[in-house]
Order: sequence, then structure tokens, then C-alpha cells
Amino acid sequence: MAIFGAIMNARLLEELPLRIPADVVESLSGRVTELLSTPTAIRALPRDVASGVTSSVEVALQDVFFWAVPIMVLSFVLSWRLKEIPLRETVGDIPAIEGIEEATVANKTRI
Repeated sequence: MAIFGAIMNARLLEELPLRIPADVVESLSGRVTELLSTPTAIRALPRDVASGVTSSVEVALQDVFFWAVPIMVLSFVLSWRLKEIPLRETVGDIPAIEGIEEATVANKTRI
């Protein structure tokens, strides 16, 4: 998740200055991610700035999915290489531990 968040943030930093008007970028002193503070703040933006913000988020999300699909396919393929470990066929049996049973039998014979 951290990798996908980093991809999205990197793409937002690239796309926001390209998709919003230059005067808005200058007024924010290059800190364009402040436009994404809350959904209410985005709705309060002028129409051209808000559409630039939403289109930037769309492009960033597309890139996240672009990178997620190959990772998902690779994970699926690698899952076929996992060794199968069969489940127990009985319920309640406790596997014997070496040395424990022998000591118990030896103690019972002394009594």
C-alpha cells in the first residue's frame, strides 16, 4: 500500500501543476497538494481549478492501477509455486514429542 501511495503522490505532484492555471500555482508557491486538503475545499475551488484537481487525481489513480495489475499477476503466478502442506486428518490428536512419552512411562513404572 505504501508503494501505491508513493506512486499516486508522485503522479499528483507532476500532474497538478500541469492541469491547473499558472496563477493558482504561483499563489500557492508551488505547494499544489494543499488543494487536496478536504473534499469541501475542492468543491469551493473555481470550476477550472477543481476540474484540474479531479483530472489530476484520475491520472494518478490510473497509474496506481497500471502498476498494481502486473504485481497482482506476478503474485498469482508465484502462488502456484508454493509448496502444499496438507491439513491434519484428525481432530484433537496431539502430536507426540520425543522424550516426553518415554519419561512418563518410566515414571509410571517406578510407582
